[in-house]
Parts: sequence; structure tokens; C-alpha cells
Amino acid sequence: MRLEHVAYMQQLLDQTFDSIWDEPEEFGLVRQDWIPSWATKAWPWPPLPEVQDVEKMLDSSDLPVERDEHGCIIFPPRFIADGRK
Repeated sequence: MRLEHVAYMQQLLDQTFDSIWDEPEEFGLVRQDWIPSWATKAWPWPPLPEVQDVEKMLDSSDLPVERDEHGCIIFPPRFIADGRK
């Protein structure tokens, strides 16, 4: 996460839950002065599916498979953020 992402998240929290900074316990948050061990470990992103799962997906008739001019599979988008665009 880049600093501008953190700033944007803080802006959203300021605009919607401004009291979160003064009374975090009211929102189920706990103040602590250490970083949890899970937050410092590397993790793969995005998580990659297992080869067998991809093969099953490609063999499925529900998945419209298109190929580009090089024969590479073009997957449909996972989601559309704004259908008007």
C-alpha cells in the first residue's frame, strides 16, 4: 500500500467515522504499540489458483474462452467496477 492509499483511507474514515481516532474501542478496535507478526510476513498477491483448478475452469462450458492473435487465452474480467463505462 502506498502512502496516498493510506491518506485516502484516513480521509474516508475522517469523513464517515471521525470519532474512530478518539474512541477506537467503540468500533471494536484495540490500540497497541507493536506490529502483529502476521502483518510483517510476506504473502503472495494476488493468490494464484492451483493448476488443477485452472484446468477444470478451462474445461468448463461456462467459461467463454477467447484467444488473442498469439493463441494466448483472454480471460473475461473478474468484475466491472462501473457498468456505465
